[in-house]
Amino acid sequence: MNRILNSHFLCHFLLWLAWMMPACQPASAAITAPVFSGATTTALTRVGWTQDDDPSWEEAYQKLLRENQDLREKVAAGEMSRAEVIEWLKLRDALEEEAYQKLLRENQDLREKVAAGETSRAEVIEWLKQNRDALGEDRAGENWIERNEALFIILIQLAWIVPLVVIMTIVHIVVKRREQRRTEALGGAADEMGLVFHGEGDAAFHQSLPDFPLFQVGRKKRLTNLVLADTPELKMGLFDYCFTVGHGKQKKVRRLSVVVVQSADLHAPRCHLRPQIVFWDPIGALLGKQDINFADHPEFSKAFVLKSDTEEQARAFFDPGLLDFFSQHTNISFETREGAFLYFRQWKRVDPTVDAIQSALAEGYAVLGALQDRLERPG
Repeated sequence: MNRILNSHFLCHFLLWLAWMMPACQPASAAITAPVFSGATTTALTRVGWTQDDDPSWEEAYQKLLRENQDLREKVAAGEMSRAEVIEWLKLRDALEEEAYQKLLRENQDLREKVAAGETSRAEVIEWLKQNRDALGEDRAGENWIERNEALFIILIQLAWIVPLVVIMTIVHIVVKRREQRRTEALGGAADEMGLVFHGEGDAAFHQSLPDFPLFQVGRKKRLTNLVLADTPELKMGLFDYCFTVGHGKQKKVRRLSVVVVQSADLHAPRCHLRPQIVFWDPIGALLGKQDINFADHPEFSKAFVLKSDTEEQARAFFDPGLLDFFSQHTNISFETREGAFLYFRQWKRVDPTVDAIQSALAEGYAVLGALQDRLERPG
């Protein structure tokens, strides 16, 4: 059946086209017999018909007039002539014969049935007539796919790629506008406080910062919305920092606000303090990952993971007073290098308001005070 559908859809279409073309001619068109060429002429020649033949088609013509009211009206109105109708009948018969012969060539079962007298030429052609419209419509889409397989695959891919690109573009625009509004708000708050503001960050300032662990993670790193409060003895800043980690479905963009304090009087061992992740960090400690704990201060050891290149110096620096201070601020991260430290909450950003900026800088200043108190104590 599939072979029947594929081989005869074109023939049925040509039959329909041959019927419609005369009807589309204007009433003033010259009454001439149609001129056939290409595949149509080949089809007519194969069944032994040429334009010079003049068989009697009067009976078929009269039958068609009786059965088709529209045709009778066109002939009566002079829109079609008897000669044109007969030429169309010849074309239809030629195309039907061509379809019949093609079907015989392609369908061995049919050839055997015709040879055995189980079916006749007239019955096969009648079957083609009865089924051509529905079958042609059913196969048209499939034939298009078969002829345009590469294009079809591309369209299938675009069915999800295009919406994804649109969604990503919308998200990018929304994020960009949100960041623009944040920059404007932070700049206004900094101006109100009388502080220096760099919306796009400051490359020289960024390069002046030591190699803090925070800056060693991820890719596409950006330091923006820098608020600076400088004195001769102390430089304090607040900035937004973002970077990308992971790939594919695991890709994430980390955003946070960071307080940085720089002072020539800061002398603390290199260390990195962050909140402990309840499930993973104890397992990491069992696997040998560093976590400096203090047996005499379990609250601190339970709340934080402390790492240092110089563990003995870190243990000596974190005395009971400093351990008590950080135990009261269990949600912060703290990193030190010679002459500077960072203070932040993981993946949290400061609200772009005067009160929020003042609060963040005050917390950083409190950490500075705790470190200075520790430096004044012996040990």
